[in-house]
This record gives sequence, C-alpha cells and structure tokens, in this order.
Amino acid sequence: MRNKLACALALTGALSPLLAQAGPQQMLLLIDMLKENGTLTEIQHQQLKAAMMTEDPAPSSKQPPAQQTPPLSPSEPVDVMVSTQGGSVKAESYDGRSSFQFTAQIAADAAWYDSDITDMGNAAEIRYARIGAEGTLFGPWEYELEIDFAGEDVDLKDAWLGYRTLGDSRFKVGLFKTPFSLEEMTSSAHQTFMERSLINAMTPGRNVGVGFETYGGQWSLSGSIFGEGADDGDDRLDDEGWGGSLRGTWAPVATDTRVLHLGLSSTARTYGGDSDGEAVFRIRTDPESHLVDSKNYLLDTNQYETKKSKYKIQHMEHTTSIGVEAAMVHGPVSLQGEFVRTYVNSEDYMESLDFHGFYVAGSWFLTGESRNYDHTRGRFSRLTPYSNFGWGEGTGAWEMALRYSHLDLDDQDIEGGREWNATVGINWYVNPNIRFMANYIVVNSEPDAAGEEDDPRIIQVRGQYNFGSSLLQVGSSKSSFAPIR
Repeated sequence: MRNKLACALALTGALSPLLAQAGPQQMLLLIDMLKENGTLTEIQHQQLKAAMMTEDPAPSSKQPPAQQTPPLSPSEPVDVMVSTQGGSVKAESYDGRSSFQFTAQIAADAAWYDSDITDMGNAAEIRYARIGAEGTLFGPWEYELEIDFAGEDVDLKDAWLGYRTLGDSRFKVGLFKTPFSLEEMTSSAHQTFMERSLINAMTPGRNVGVGFETYGGQWSLSGSIFGEGADDGDDRLDDEGWGGSLRGTWAPVATDTRVLHLGLSSTARTYGGDSDGEAVFRIRTDPESHLVDSKNYLLDTNQYETKKSKYKIQHMEHTTSIGVEAAMVHGPVSLQGEFVRTYVNSEDYMESLDFHGFYVAGSWFLTGESRNYDHTRGRFSRLTPYSNFGWGEGTGAWEMALRYSHLDLDDQDIEGGREWNATVGINWYVNPNIRFMANYIVVNSEPDAAGEEDDPRIIQVRGQYNFGSSLLQVGSSKSSFAPIR
C-alpha cells in the first residue's frame, strides 16, 4: 500500500505543472480515481477530500495569483485556421471574418518564327512571374495585390480594396481590370491559348478607378469609372481624361458539364492631353505571340513613330467600344467567340474611325473534362483534371483547341494593317496547378502596317505553374482549413 501511495505522490509531483492549472473539481476527480484503483484507502481518501474542502482558495496577499492558462480542448475555438489546398498557403480567422492567401503565376515561353519578312527572331522569356496576396478583412472588406516581376520592369497588376454588401455585390477602388470581354476577364492562367486573340488590343485593360460587381442565379453585371493605368506616364504633367465601362452576362444554362453564356460589353473614354496639349491614340498588337518585339508588330495604327506612315491618330476627343460575346460548353466540347468594334473620334477627322475584329475558338478534352464556368463573374476559371498525372496513377487532362481571329486597323488614311490568324493548340494539365502548352500559328496579313504581306509561321511552347485566387470567388469552399494550436 505504501508503494502505491508513493507512486501516486511521485506521479502527482511529475504532473504538478499541469495540476497547478487544474481547478478543485479536477482535483476531486483525481482523488476519486486513486481511491477506486486501490491506491488510496478509504481513510486516506476521506482525509484528502476533507483537506480539499477546508483549503483556503483565496490567494496570499503577499503573492499575486499565478497566471493560469487553461488547456486547449479540440472543441474550443482557435484564433487561426490554415489550409494548403490548391497548392497555396491560406489562413483564416476562426470566425471567418478575416483571411489571407498567397497567389502566384509563373510561366516560361519559347517561340520560333519562320517565313517572316519582318525579322521577329527566335527567343525565350519568362512570360509571367507574378506574386500576390488576397483576402478579407473584418467580414465585408476584401483586398487584392499582385505584382509581376517578369521583363525589365516591375509591373503592378492589381491593387484594390473592396467592400462586399448584400451578399452578392462588391464595390471596389484601386487598380483592377476594367470589365470588358469574356476573354479579357478570364485570367491568363486559365486561357485555352498561350495568348489572347487579336481583338484583345481593343480592350481597356487595367485602370485606376472605382467599380462594382453583382450577380444573380443566371446573370452578372459589372461596371467601373476609371482614369489611366498604373504606369501610363506622369499624371502631374498629363490630363489623362476619364472613362466608363459596363458588362452584363446571362447564362440560361450553367451546370458542371453544360454552359450557355451570352454577354455584352461597352466602354467609352474621353482624352485630355500630354504636356504639349496633344492627345494621341494608338492600337497595336503582336501576332498572338508575346516574344515579338513591339517595333516588329504587324498591326499598328500609329506607324508614324517608326516612319512607316506619315499619319498618326492625334487631337483625340473620345473613343467608344462595343463587344458581343458567346460561349457554349457541352461535356468535353466548348465553343467561344467575340466581336469588338471601336469608334475613334478625333478633331482631325470629320467621321469616326472604325476598327473592328473577331475570333471564334473551340476546344475538346480528350480525357472527358469540361471547362469550369463561373456564372457569378461570367468567365471561365481553373480546370481540375479527373486524375492528376503520376507514374502508374493518372494521365492528367489533355485538350485540343482551334482558333481563328481577325483584326482590321485600316480606315480612311490610317493604315494600321489587317491580319487573319489560325491557331492550333494542345494543352496538358498535369494537375490543377501545372500546365504545359503548345501553339502553332499561321499568320496572314494583307497588308500589315508596313504595307507588306507578311505571313509568318509561329511555333511556341509554355510551361506554367499557378496557385491561389480562390478566397475572393463567391461560393468558394473553405472546408479544408485546419486549426493552428
């Protein structure tokens, strides 16, 4: 019996740091357990209970009470929940009101050019090296920041603060994409082809301004009022003008494997002037291959600067662009197309200049997947293969794609060129985060901005890795968060 009591006292001494944090109820339970297993006699049990009941609970007046930290129970709330789902590190407060997520997109390209009158030059580059963060603050507040380190200069892509209200609407201020075009609003990380089509040259891109987004069961609506982009010169010297944009989409069919999408966009802006009081307008684009140097673009309305034409568009008043879009998904097959027309008004022309273009594209998943459609924003999003690639496991997702695009930048005495492109693409989705792409482009320009009929052939490939961009998607799942203890 003495040995049992000695063992009990030794165990009690070893556990004293924990027992010191235990209350009277826990101590009584321990005494009862020692009595039940025979460690304590009935007399010892009664004596210890009596001592517990008569002990003065008040702390000594000379010594402050010890700071007690209650032990953490799995059922108790924790401050932060963490997840690594999707390859990104995400953190969220236990009440779900604040969150943080890293985002990244890295892509390496290589391209080869053949039969080109304009020497485009074979080359390789880091196309994207984007790092960012996004999340929520105190419930309704949201934020996003993304920086691209590819190329010679650091490029700020997104930097905005938003406020979500009524559950389905968001107001935001800062630098973000102006709502226009299905192709433009779909992230470059989730495009079917390596580069967007020729008509993307007529989209407003990212600008600084204020905007709103809202949606219903089958529709979405977004708009913005904006100035210039983050790197469009010294605003202290230039009067940049202002613009507005509105985009609406309707998806009468939007399931996991079937989609019918229709959309309409419109944007307009006025122009101020530079330090000389002169407002200049320009549309130019590469032949759907980013590695082509800008001085060798086949389409350019302002070839005056490269001495290929004596005309340039200046003394600007305003521009208006209208875009019509449609898309369909039926199982592994998808079709998509857009038409955009831009009217340019200048003091130098009695009538508006008219530039326009279109594209049609289709894709087929050989492995059976369907493109992932986000009806809340009227765009396509990340694809998840049925099986990730792994030796002896899965094949990933394989996609074949075709696209035909056209852009006409000739009107009145502006000879920006006309171009038709046909592209064949193949994509291998190793998993939701890694993708390899290959495009073959047949270019036909009649004539190009230099007056030549330049018809190059282009082969280009890409390796891409990206993660993140899920916390701010409406209806995104956060069930994978685990507590930090």
